[in-house]
Amino acid sequence: MSTIKTFGSVDARSLDQLKRCMEAGDAEFGVLCADHHVGYSQPIGGGIAYEGYVSPSGVGYDIGCGNLAVRTNLQASDVPVDAVTTAGSGVDPHISQANARIQARRVAAVRKLPLARVQQLVKDNTDDRDLGVLGEPGVNVLELNLAVDKEAPAR
Repeated sequence: MSTIKTFGSVDARSLDQLKRCMEAGDAEFGVLCADHHVGYSQPIGGGIAYEGYVSPSGVGYDIGCGNLAVRTNLQASDVPVDAVTTAGSGVDPHISQANARIQARRVAAVRKLPLARVQQLVKDNTDDRDLGVLGEPGVNVLELNLAVDKEAPAR
């Protein structure tokens, strides 16, 4: 049986997120700090301990929610630069199309949506270049998350 320790008043949605993350990864211990709040998948201000490692993804920054250290078949060249170099501060609400594409399969699985539908939502929430020529098209993460929530609300 997993143990959850909370500090301060508990937000029910954050607690539900923590429980889901712990169940998905067979966690041993979870914590919600006093200033916790709902994140994208793992609550911000939360941490999860597994046998042999700790995932502090929700502690101290708002964009790493639900990240776990896992071995994959990805090569460094497969990962878009912005997936590992942006601060996740929320100042720039966009990610690259490549970054969104590598996350689409996971979002589809978690939200029980067809992959093609998630890919269409990514496309629908991609902004063009500024003034048609500056920068690169970017996926508006906030708008995309709202569209996904509307299509398949988080449990």
